[in-house]
Amino acid sequence: MRSIAALTRALGFLLVTPLCVLPAVPQQDNPSNEGDAPKTIVRKSPAELEASVITRVEPIYPALAAWEGVSGVVTVHVLINQDGDVIDANALSGHALLRNAAATAVRDWKFKPAESKGKPVKVDGTLTVRFSMENQQPGTNNNEDDLEKAKAAVQTFPSSSEANFWLATEYVDDEQNREAVKAFNKAIEFKPDYEEAYVGLIELYKQSKATEDVLRTYQHALEVLPKSLTLLNGQARAFTDAKRYGDAVDAMKRALEINPDDSNNLHLLAWNYMQLRRYEDALSTINDELKINPNNPGAFHNLGWTYYMMKRYDDAISSYQKIIEMKTSYYQLNRVYRDMGLALIQLKRPTEAIDAFKQAIELKGDLPDVYCGLGVAYLNAQRTDEAVEALKKGVQERPKDSCLYNNLGAISLKAKKPEEAEPYFRKAIEMAPDRIEGYGNLATALMQQKKEADAETVLRQGIKSVPDTVPLRVYLGSVLSRTKRWTEAEAQFKEVLRLDPNNAAALNDYGYYLVERNERLNEALDMIQRSVHARPDYGPSLDSLGWAYFKLGRLDEAERYLTKALGSYKSSAVYEHLGDVYEKQGHRELSIGMWQKALAMNPPAEDTNRLKAKLSGEPPKQK
Repeated sequence: MRSIAALTRALGFLLVTPLCVLPAVPQQDNPSNEGDAPKTIVRKSPAELEASVITRVEPIYPALAAWEGVSGVVTVHVLINQDGDVIDANALSGHALLRNAAATAVRDWKFKPAESKGKPVKVDGTLTVRFSMENQQPGTNNNEDDLEKAKAAVQTFPSSSEANFWLATEYVDDEQNREAVKAFNKAIEFKPDYEEAYVGLIELYKQSKATEDVLRTYQHALEVLPKSLTLLNGQARAFTDAKRYGDAVDAMKRALEINPDDSNNLHLLAWNYMQLRRYEDALSTINDELKINPNNPGAFHNLGWTYYMMKRYDDAISSYQKIIEMKTSYYQLNRVYRDMGLALIQLKRPTEAIDAFKQAIELKGDLPDVYCGLGVAYLNAQRTDEAVEALKKGVQERPKDSCLYNNLGAISLKAKKPEEAEPYFRKAIEMAPDRIEGYGNLATALMQQKKEADAETVLRQGIKSVPDTVPLRVYLGSVLSRTKRWTEAEAQFKEVLRLDPNNAAALNDYGYYLVERNERLNEALDMIQRSVHARPDYGPSLDSLGWAYFKLGRLDEAERYLTKALGSYKSSAVYEHLGDVYEKQGHRELSIGMWQKALAMNPPAEDTNRLKAKLSGEPPKQK
């Protein structure tokens, strides 16, 4: 019979391992520290931009603005390419009736190409466009307030996009958002490429958290303004916020076709690739970002995280070390030390990991997983008391962190105190009912107390909370098999393989229990072989394969795989299986040696009685 320890090893529970925590994906923000790095985009003051104008296109004074007597200044943000052409312009402030005319005019301006350290660069900045009422005929209703003026303008010019846009902005100022939405939509109806109206409408939808309306409006706007960087960048961030990472990637790629040197966009693109687990794409994008801004700590943080997820732990540590060597005020430096500690755990360097976690704690901040990581590092350094102290300190700092309770419980399990572990795991479930680790660990604690019915209840509770969970279903199938409720167990294994046809744990356990029942042995062999193919050196799967070959009478292959299993998985089951093979081969002395080793491991009573019978010379019974 497969032991509970084997089950939990197969499923990945018992979190006192280097895998107890993973570094959280760094935040989307892209704080940079450019230093003396060559620049591809430079920011100029309004005066510098004005001085570099080669061709100025005067704005067309909107007729309605002239009618209403509107004048003043509009501030316009511009992005200029290396040739001096404007590739994006949008009005930031100014009277609603003047903004569109100002941005439209500036898009046709020409600037003197700029250089930085002898290389052509893009230019980013703001400038002002002035509208004067000189030679214009003012309207007659200047004594009315602005909202009433806008309403009157719409009554006089009901099909004017500018009038409706003006009315929308006045409704926004008056906090009449529903009316503002109607007016923005009217402005777009009369001018389908009215970028400022789309932006205003989107901002209203964002305020009301109407995500689908935000995305729908971006889509509509980009159908008529496909090259607007303002809209493409906004759509990418909206997709990111909605966790539609693939769509965000597509939007950012379109923006980067227009402005390939946008390091902020590259940063966000890499972050979305990381969310999609497209680590090679993330790596390539981060390297592109670093070519533009080689001293950006945020980029190196993403780089370290990507290397970690690719299991390139030395490279991850090098990336984190570069941030530390910058001696920057990077706002996530505490996370950098924590993530370095996790990578050091993976490299079995617990003493250095301890130092990194302590540094993260010293830098303070509300930091998840740092005490969990410190506890694991202490355990790996064989400093159990300090591990417990670190985890309990973590509970004081972060009493809702389920990882801490899971690790405290796992230490108790390791000390063979499942009754002490149980309340920790129950607390872990209370803190994070949507995470499967607590359910699996609690089931293990209950199984070790021979509370199989309670373990089944907990696993079913976990499956109800996380319906598509695969590990809990595998575990439940194994528990049901142990209690000889085969029909129910088989149903769980089948459901797992429906959800994940190549799940190695399910293939192994399903195949093993078919072998135990001497049923469909060839089908069982195929499943176990697939499990071994997925995990070639995993001891329990090698044991299952050897046992399947034994049941099929293929003794040489059985001996080969059982012997290999013992290289990494010394359990009473493997010793007993190998002893049975030797007995069948006629090697009585070898079989006795294996059975004695199995008995010395204090197996469960049923297994102990069977082994004693074999050693006494009774005919071996088929398991």
